[in-house]
Amino acid sequence: MSRTYPTDPWCTDKAVWHVAWVLAPRGHFSLLCETHMAATAERYDYVDRHPVEIACNMPSFAWALRSGRPSSCVTVASDQVHQERPQ
Repeated sequence: MSRTYPTDPWCTDKAVWHVAWVLAPRGHFSLLCETHMAATAERYDYVDRHPVEIACNMPSFAWALRSGRPSSCVTVASDQVHQERPQ
């Protein structure tokens, strides 16, 4: 569920886009329907997006950026998460 402005009613359309607002140091993400993605692209800046997958918004998954390939959500092993966090 999403909305363009805080005063708008909540959208109940199916989410089709996974949007990354910020990737580091700690990511901020949203799942948006097609209508809200179009409105978002006109009004706001975002870092990246990809079509919603089953893995999106699940625990132990992270945003993956790969050169020359579209972004996606991928499994992250718990030891990798601890290694990547700054000490």
